[in-house]
Amino acid sequence: MSVFSYCSSRVQKVAEESISAIQESLLLTTQFASLFVSNHVLLGLCKITGYEVLRHGTSWCNFLSIVQNGADPTRGGETTGAARAFLGSNVKHLAARARGHFYVTRDSELSLDANCGPFTGVVTYLAKSIIPSMHAFLVYIKVYQEQNLLSPKNEVPAWALIGCLFCAIFTPKIQFIYSLEEIHGNGAQPAIFENDPDYRHSAYQTSELLPRDRIGLLGLVANAKKEHVFEHISNNPGRVAEGVAQLAVGIFLTATGLGLFF
Repeated sequence: MSVFSYCSSRVQKVAEESISAIQESLLLTTQFASLFVSNHVLLGLCKITGYEVLRHGTSWCNFLSIVQNGADPTRGGETTGAARAFLGSNVKHLAARARGHFYVTRDSELSLDANCGPFTGVVTYLAKSIIPSMHAFLVYIKVYQEQNLLSPKNEVPAWALIGCLFCAIFTPKIQFIYSLEEIHGNGAQPAIFENDPDYRHSAYQTSELLPRDRIGLLGLVANAKKEHVFEHISNNPGRVAEGVAQLAVGIFLTATGLGLFF
């Protein structure tokens, strides 16, 4: 190989690595910028286009990892041991069932066993936020135990539990975007998700890797199919109208600086 050819190949390799690093940086920057956009913007757009929001609660460290690499189901069940004080003797059984699976909370399909009469809608709305936060709570307990060299059998102090709960509430929930056809499957493709029995019909689980290009607003833009959107708009005018109203609320909340919280 000539000196010119060697230098040319090196320059090309460096250029490719630089472009890849820039793309990675832009992706992460865009994802973090979207944290300041109200959740109602994404929820409204999904109702308009006919896609579903599936949430996952975790720690900040895991949040960064999933945004960079996607969701890895092989790590499923790792945090269940931290719930021993809360789940009692069932913890080993639950950990075994969760192993190899990644869970996400339903959004529009969330169905609670309890019937709260006129307050069912409010309770369902709160559940969409609380259920992923409870899983994130267990993740932070696990982090606390690891940092303090505690086993799952060791009691976690009350002040630490409060701190873990606080962190769980204010850690953003990762939102994956899928259509109902992808979630449940159809004749052309198998289902990606199945009901998670440990969440009483309020969550799904999957053994498939969920790619990072399915996350948030970028996930909707990257995966929304024109034919699917037009068909949904034509067949579901009521849901589309609801989505437009929710989108307007989301834009207002974002413009007023409240998008980070709502």
